[in-house]
Formats: sequence, C-alpha cells, structure tokens
Amino acid sequence: MRHLTRVIVASVALLVSPSAQANDWDNCWDLAGQPAVSACSRLIASGRYSGEMLGKIYSSRCFHHVELNNLPAAIDDCNRALALHPRNEKAYHNRAVAKRRSGNHQAALADVDQAIRLKPDYYMAFLLRGLLYEHMGNVEQARANFRVAAGAPPTAQNQRAITGGREGLARVGQ
Repeated sequence: MRHLTRVIVASVALLVSPSAQANDWDNCWDLAGQPAVSACSRLIASGRYSGEMLGKIYSSRCFHHVELNNLPAAIDDCNRALALHPRNEKAYHNRAVAKRRSGNHQAALADVDQAIRLKPDYYMAFLLRGLLYEHMGNVEQARANFRVAAGAPPTAQNQRAITGGREGLARVGQ
C-alpha cells in the first residue's frame, strides 16, 4: 500500500510540476522566439521524453535558436537532436542554416546534402543548398537547386521554397 501511495504522490508531483506546463508541447512548435525556446526547454527538463521524441524537441528548439540568431545554442541543440535521432532531416537543415549564418558554408553544405538524402522532396533544403552554392560562386549548382525549389508542388508548406527558388533563379539567371 505504501508503494502505491508513493506512485500516486510522484504522479501528482509530475502533473503539477512547474518545470513543464500543459501547453508547452504545442508552444514548442507553434510559438516563435524566446517563448518557444522556453517551452521546449521545459519539455526537455521534464524528463518525460527520450529517444526520437526528445530529439524532435531539441530540433524544434534549435530552429527557434536560429530564429533568435543564437547560433552556438542552435548548433548544440541540433547536435543533440541528431545524436538522439540521426535520421531527423529537419535537424540537419536547421544546423545547416545555423552554420551558414556562422559563415561555415562547407559544413552547412554537408548538412543540407544529408537532409536531402534523408528526404528527397525537402524543397526548403534545395533552396538552402542553392543559396549556399550561389554564395560560393557555383552558379550552375545554385541554378539547379533553385529550379528544384521553384518547381515544388504548389502547397502551402512549399510556398517559401517556391518563392525563394524563383527569386534565386532571377538572381543567377534561368
């Protein structure tokens, strides 16, 4: 009976724990900036998640750190995400964005290549690869990647890639 009581008390303590709030799960993905980072951080600190799911939370927090231009924290979170879930194409893409912003274009290119290998229809990754090649002066590779992004199926999810691909093509020539 004492064991059951301890289990119940521990369960209630977890439910009312200030370390995680009821809406943190949604906020980790749906909010932006520091509120999202805080929500993701509380989920991580809660100890409720492990493996692939914990990796996805780290990947989301990485994305929000990129938004805030906190690049070392972004790269660290993506590294953690990939250690837990090595097939997370979003973590490779997010880390590539952080590395690009840090000026490490070769490392960013390696990460975005891996994101595309994992998800060949990841059109935002093609856009990023086009931007990297454009910056590095490889116009032909930039053009090829911008074409893939611009030719993405016209869905709401792909709109940024399509627009960015068209803009890239306008810069480097069709």
